[in-house]
Amino acid sequence: MSTATSAARASRAVDGAEDGQGSRLSGIPALVRLAVRRDRVWWPAWIVPLAGYTAATAAAYEGLYPTAELRRTITASMGSNATLRAMYGLPYDLESPGGFTAWRIGAMTCVLVAVMSVLTVVRHTREEEETGRLELVRAGVVGRHAALAAAVLVTVGGNLVLGLAATAGLVAVGTPLAGATALGAGFASVGLVFTGVGAVGAQLSESTRSARGIGLGALTAAFLAHSVGDTNDDLSWLAWSSPVAWANRVRPYAGERWWVLLLPAVTAAVLLVTARLLEASRDFAAGALPARLGPARGAGWFGSPVALAWRLQRGSLLAWTVGLAVMGAAVGAIAPGVIQMFEGNPTLAAMLRQLGGSRSVVDAYLAYVFPVLATIGTAHSIQAVLRLRTEEAELRAEQVLATAVTRTAFAGSHLALAIVSPVVLMTVAGLCAGLGYGIAVGDLGVAGPVAAAALVSIPAVWVLTGLTMLCLGARSTWAGLVWAAYGLVVLIGQVGQLLRFPDWLLWVSPYRHVPALPGGELSWPPLVGLTLVAAALLLAGVAAYRHRDIG
Repeated sequence: MSTATSAARASRAVDGAEDGQGSRLSGIPALVRLAVRRDRVWWPAWIVPLAGYTAATAAAYEGLYPTAELRRTITASMGSNATLRAMYGLPYDLESPGGFTAWRIGAMTCVLVAVMSVLTVVRHTREEEETGRLELVRAGVVGRHAALAAAVLVTVGGNLVLGLAATAGLVAVGTPLAGATALGAGFASVGLVFTGVGAVGAQLSESTRSARGIGLGALTAAFLAHSVGDTNDDLSWLAWSSPVAWANRVRPYAGERWWVLLLPAVTAAVLLVTARLLEASRDFAAGALPARLGPARGAGWFGSPVALAWRLQRGSLLAWTVGLAVMGAAVGAIAPGVIQMFEGNPTLAAMLRQLGGSRSVVDAYLAYVFPVLATIGTAHSIQAVLRLRTEEAELRAEQVLATAVTRTAFAGSHLALAIVSPVVLMTVAGLCAGLGYGIAVGDLGVAGPVAAAALVSIPAVWVLTGLTMLCLGARSTWAGLVWAAYGLVVLIGQVGQLLRFPDWLLWVSPYRHVPALPGGELSWPPLVGLTLVAAALLLAGVAAYRHRDIG
C-alpha cells in the first residue's frame, strides 16, 4: 500500500469521524476545566456581591419598615409610582421582606446577570477565536463545537450557582423557601437566555467588541420593553416579550407562577440551537455577518499612540456614555418621588441622610446615588486600562513598541482615555440627572447644582484606575485582582452599612471619602487626598510596566 493511499484513507477516516456528533463535541471536559480555571476570580466577583446584596436587602426590610402601617404606606406610595415601575417592574407584595426584595432589586439584578452571561460566553468563544488561541486548541483532539458547548456549560453552571446562592441567602434571613426559590430561579433563567444571546452574537460577528455590542444591545432592548410594558397598560404585552420582566412575572413571594419559567427555557433553547447552526455554517475566525471593510488609507491624524487608543476605545466610551446618560436621567426623574417613598418613615429617611447628606431627603438621595453611578462608570475606566493587556495578548503591543513608540507613551495613551473617561461619564450623568430632576419639578435652575454634585466622585474613580495600572504594570496576569477589588468596593458601597461592616473595612472604599453633595459641604482635603493616591498608583504602575517583560 502506497503512502499516498494510506494518507487518503486516513483523511477520509478523519472526515468521516468529523461528521459524527461525538467528534464534533470531543474535548468538552478539558475545555470546561480550562474555563473554570481561568474564571476562578471572575465568578466569585459576580456571584458573591449579587447574592449578598439580595439577602442583605431582605434582612434589612423589617428594620426599615417595622410596622404594618409603614408597609401599607410604601405599598401605596411606591407601588403607584410609574417611574419606579419602569425601573423595578410591577410590585406584587411590598408588605413582606421577600416580596419587597423581589421588586426592589429584581430587575437590576437581572440586568447584571445578563451582562455577566454575555461577557462570559463571548470571552470563551469569539475572543478566543479572534486572538488565535482557539485555533491552537482545536489543533488537538477538540471538536468543532466543543468550545461553544463548553462556554455554554460553564456560563449556565455559573448562573445556577448564583441562583442557588441567592436562594440560600434569602432562606437564611427567614424568607419562605418557595419565594426564595422562585426569585433565584428567575435570576438564573435570565442568565440562561442571555447565555444564548451571547452565543448567537459570538457567531454573527468576527469581532469580540461587536459580539459584546450585539448582546448588550439586546439587553438594552429587553430593558426598554420591560419599562414601557410595566408602565403602560395598553402596551403590557411588551413586558411579556422581555426576559428582564419574566423573573418579575414569576411572582416570587406572591403566589408563584412556575410556568413562566418555561418562557426563558424555550427561548434559551432556540437561541442555543441557532448559535450551533450558525457556527456550523461559517468559516473559522469569520462571522456569519460579513465585516465592513475599512478605508484603504488611514486619516492624517491617525499617527500617534493616543490616536490608536482613541480608535480602539471610542465605541466603548460612546456606549458607556449613552448608558450613564440614561441612568442619570432616570435618577433625576425619580428624585421627586423619593419624598413620597420615605413619607411617614423617619427611620428610613434618617438612614438615607446618613448615607447621602443632612439636608432634604431628595438631596440625600442624589448624594447617595451619584457614587453608585460613579462605581458603575469605574468599570469602563478599568476596561480602558486593561486594554493594554488585550493588546499584549493579541501581540499587537509588540508591533507598536517595535516602532519609535516608548512603553511610557504606549501605556499613557490608554491611561489618558481611562483618566478622561470618568470626567466625561460623570459630567453627562450629572447633566442628565439635573435635567431630569429639573423637568420633573418644573425648575431647570436646579440642573446646574445637581450636575456639579456628580463630579466629586471622579477622584474616587481615579484611585481604582491607578490600582488597575499598578496591577497590570506589576504582572500582566493580575487583572483578576483588579476585578476582585472592584467587587469588594461594590459590596461595601451597597451593603456595607446594612450589614454593619467594621469602620476600617468601610474606609477601604474610595467612595466612602467623597463629600455628600448635594446636601452636604464641599470638603477639598479628601478630594485632594484621593487624587494624590491615584497619581501615586498611576506613576508606580507605569514605572513597573516599563521594566517588566511584555506578554
